[in-house]
Amino acid sequence: MNMGIITKNIKKIKDNEAKSSFLDNFGCLPRGSLTMIYAGAYTGKSSFMTALARDIVKNKKEISYYHIDGDNTLDIAQDRGIDIIEDEFSNFHYEIVTDKPKKDRFEFLKQITQCDASELKNSLIVIDSVKDFFIGDMTKDKDVNHFMEILKVITAKGGTVVILHHQTKQIGEENNKAWKGSTTFNDSADNTYYVSSIKKDRQMIISLEVIKKRANIVNQSFVIYKETHKIKKLDKDEFAIEFLNDKERYTIEIAKEIIDERLKITQSELSSAVKQRADIAGVLIVGENKKWKLFDKFNGKFWRIDNSKTATKKVFYPILSENFKIAQEKKEQYLQKLADLKAGGRLPISLSKFGNFIRPHLNAKEVEKLLINDIMLDDKGQNIVDIITKD
Repeated sequence: MNMGIITKNIKKIKDNEAKSSFLDNFGCLPRGSLTMIYAGAYTGKSSFMTALARDIVKNKKEISYYHIDGDNTLDIAQDRGIDIIEDEFSNFHYEIVTDKPKKDRFEFLKQITQCDASELKNSLIVIDSVKDFFIGDMTKDKDVNHFMEILKVITAKGGTVVILHHQTKQIGEENNKAWKGSTTFNDSADNTYYVSSIKKDRQMIISLEVIKKRANIVNQSFVIYKETHKIKKLDKDEFAIEFLNDKERYTIEIAKEIIDERLKITQSELSSAVKQRADIAGVLIVGENKKWKLFDKFNGKFWRIDNSKTATKKVFYPILSENFKIAQEKKEQYLQKLADLKAGGRLPISLSKFGNFIRPHLNAKEVEKLLINDIMLDDKGQNIVDIITKD
């Protein structure tokens, strides 16, 4: 990026396709937008952007990434392996400016606005963090507006800007998810995410919650591998599972095991069976109320709950496999055809021969086993259910 090129007239980009497309593969950063990402200190904002940027520059060679860091030293950046990413990808640039006065850092941002639109349209610029570049009072709308307007000049030329900002100090247990300073930060941003995280030994789980949007962005969760800076999107279920503690995990695993065995079980029966099996295994599980919430939370993931208005009790069933669904459909077709034939006095003679294998009382799981093992075949290798259900 040539900071020395000065453009006299700021030409606003009117490329609707670029505005509605995303710079990344996950749909986090709309092109040409100003996005604020904020959270408490040491939450992982910088680590998330580094991992996301690495994925971007790896897959999109035309994109240039500029991370301007006024919060960390060169030693910290090297400890995080930033220099390795820079060596690997020529379009990944990480600039440490902590050795410069805040006034010079602010001027540095103003210099970027002087670049041509052609230089900025494929650029992703991260300001890390707001407090390290801001001149003035962050609680005053006028000062914040001046700061944000400078960044909006960059996005007006097609550049994509992300500012990393801090959350206010929280008092008490309830999180108000407020950012430091004026509401103008959020008002001026195109999109705003609140970040929460869980840190493990070699990985970090990052959750993005949409606070404001002008583009089609959604809540998302990712796992970041600290040593490689690789990033993986988590689906809703993977995210929920990652947040389980040991008691919750044991409760889920035992419940799923029991439901798969029983095929049909009421909630009260399941609760008792889970407790009994946990006692035998010598593991701790969650209490009764937490157990109900967990059961509901993973409905559709590990089991299927029938809690319709016609049901007197909550009944749990296994998630149906494709073979299970086929077996269920074939059994229902068979029973219906059998009923029709009986009603018309036309019960096939062949049924007596195969009566031991085709029993109306079989459940779908048992029918599935018969189908898989080819037991329900006649002497010509034809499936007897297909014969009976054939018009």
